Amino acid sequence: MIDHSQLTHLGDLTWPDVFEIWRKNEADSEAWRTAYTARGFDSWAAWRMSYAEPLKLPTLSWALYQVDEPVATVPQFFGGPFRSWVERYYNGAPRLAFRTLASQSTPQASKKIQQLVQKFPSQTTITGIQLGNSTIIVEGMHRCIALAIAKATGKNISTQLHLVLAEHPDTELPLVGQSTKD
Repeated sequence: MIDHSQLTHLGDLTWPDVFEIWRKNEADSEAWRTAYTARGFDSWAAWRMSYAEPLKLPTLSWALYQVDEPVATVPQFFGGPFRSWVERYYNGAPRLAFRTLASQSTPQASKKIQQLVQKFPSQTTITGIQLGNSTIIVEGMHRCIALAIAKATGKNISTQLHLVLAEHPDTELPLVGQSTKD
């Protein structure tokens, strides 16, 4: 069940709507282009569907929410089941809360994350799934860690944060993506 106490429901979305939001967040980035070609994919869409399909994202019922207090709420969310994140940051756990990730030195030292802490978008949308009592982010990991670091360090970030969210029927999620050891 999704806890709506910190969210304002804005409407329902289809999977193509959700995938288009994800595409707008990433597809034109040279860094993401480098990432997917290095992993052997010929397009951003093919790469991201290799994450979406095992997580059953195209089959879920989606809704759009406004996160009323992003800096207070997002640190309670969890990072997604990405093989590289599990290996690098989660110490083998299937997911880790952003408040915990924000206390680790490696994410704090990331240039990309530090740039987000210093200059966070005035408006942005992240994507998550509700798995039991946990909100797990499947798109927007760096932005979520930046918000959690802001919370931990007392930095004021003002943003209009939207969350695309769906309840997931399973009790656990598979790991997705390639290993950092590949």
